[in-house]
Amino acid sequence: PYELAPPATRAEFEHVGLPFARGTEFTVSQGAFGPNTHDEPGLQYRWDFDVPYGTAVIAVQSGRVLSVFESGQPGGCDRSLNTSPNNVLIEHADGTVAQYTHVAARVRSGQDVSRGDEIAVTAKNGFICQAQLDFLVFRSRDTLFRSPRAEDVPVFFEGLPGGLARQGSAYVVP
Repeated sequence: PYELAPPATRAEFEHVGLPFARGTEFTVSQGAFGPNTHDEPGLQYRWDFDVPYGTAVIAVQSGRVLSVFESGQPGGCDRSLNTSPNNVLIEHADGTVAQYTHVAARVRSGQDVSRGDEIAVTAKNGFICQAQLDFLVFRSRDTLFRSPRAEDVPVFFEGLPGGLARQGSAYVVP
């Protein structure tokens, strides 16, 4: 449904920039419909981008910071930490909401951000077995992660070949 989507369908995907600065190297360790943790109904269009801790995370679209969650809990490769990952939610003009997880925020709730602004750095918090950014875009603020109507949307990443982030592939942000 993602990588095999025909061009006409891909044109309808949410178009966003990449969540890292130019020159950042990253690997997609788990992509859309990934078998480990990206197979929950309504939450299939998620990406784990492997980057070192401390990597700058940038806004993929302009918008307003809807929330910043910082649990103060440590991170590690333990499922009991699954409810405590730090994250930043940014609502875009079209009503979609990007979620950036396993971060240390550099923004605050209510703050306006522009595409390309640094909003966080990657950090070790929540259930995390390797340094990475977990990223997804929700259809709206009514369909966020804990909502009974959770729904993320397919994403076309401007700057990637064909716009798709392919599981197992390594990239450098152009």
